[in-house]
Amino acid sequence: MQNKEYSTDRDFVKYYAEMHDLNEQEAVHEIEGVFYALRNYMVKHDKVRIRRYGIFEMKPAVKRKRYNPSTNLVEEMPSRYKLNLQIVNSYKQNLKERLKT
Repeated sequence: MQNKEYSTDRDFVKYYAEMHDLNEQEAVHEIEGVFYALRNYMVKHDKVRIRRYGIFEMKPAVKRKRYNPSTNLVEEMPSRYKLNLQIVNSYKQNLKERLKT
């Protein structure tokens, strides 16, 4: 991997493929399958706890106002939901230790 500020999805796919002895196409297929299942599950349930990782939770976002320049009107946008992830403490501690160095 290159030394840069952030990793891309491509870097993650390569890493996953190496870990599981897959080619990149198979790795992409597996990763997309996990996210597809999570997304579909979150449509039906507000909260998903994945043991030793964290909690995915759908929370309502704050209602916002928007300005329409063509009509000069301020309109209220309908409320939406946002995905929140609460990471378990073991990951938080590892991240804190990593950031200290």
